[in-house]
Amino acid sequence: MDPQNLFNAVDNVSLHFAKDTDLTDDEKWIITAGGIFSSLVGDNLNSIETGRGNGEIREALRRSWLISDRPTFEQVVIRLATSDKRQIYLKRLEMIKKFYATLQNSNAVCNFMSKMSFRFALDWYQTRTKEDLKKINKELEFDRIKINKGKTNSVTDMLAKAGEWTKDLEKIGDYRTVNNLLGWDAVGILNIVRFATQVNYIDREEFVKYARPIKKQVQAAYNSWNEFVLSYVVGSLIWKYTEERAAPIIRVAHMFLTDKKSPIHSVNFK
Repeated sequence: MDPQNLFNAVDNVSLHFAKDTDLTDDEKWIITAGGIFSSLVGDNLNSIETGRGNGEIREALRRSWLISDRPTFEQVVIRLATSDKRQIYLKRLEMIKKFYATLQNSNAVCNFMSKMSFRFALDWYQTRTKEDLKKINKELEFDRIKINKGKTNSVTDMLAKAGEWTKDLEKIGDYRTVNNLLGWDAVGILNIVRFATQVNYIDREEFVKYARPIKKQVQAAYNSWNEFVLSYVVGSLIWKYTEERAAPIIRVAHMFLTDKKSPIHSVNFK
């Protein structure tokens, strides 16, 4: 789920909370797990109700996910839970790690030249590893998965952009420690379940039912909220990077992890 169109339209310079809340412990965990997205779009962090009107939520579901009722909601949740895109993006993450590790471990002259010229860095990597980036471009399926307006990206674009966001990301964690991107999909699914509950596509009693399988997977994959949030941020930036998009994601993720009012300080991860 991408909140990119809302970054400049909402108040995401602080965390938001409803005045009254009656969440169960399971519901608190689910809302907290989706909290990085909630923080980005200015939704409440302590209630199922987001703080936005039902009409706006319905339109967001329809526009972003073609969800208009219970059947379409269930179809989207199943599709996201079983999608192979996460594994493709994980392969791209491993490529980023390998590329920058190779440059970092090169001799001083090549390291310096790589920082001065990205074209040199690409040529050096291919010479050093004997890998063909054109072949890797196909292996990482840049020709299959589209970005905005049907355009495709490329492995060279991805590596160049990663050189920017991996440095900015250091304030919340080391991208090299991320070994799976479940967090990226999980945050999206949990917020879709929350939205569907608010607009009565599903009952509140079903809120935990639909979210519980994701909760189990997340707790098995990560050891802390920090690891989980870092996975979401890395997945989001690999999927679609622009400087304008990355800045608020990283800033809000840092706020969500460090603000004393954040629910991560009162809700146990496991």
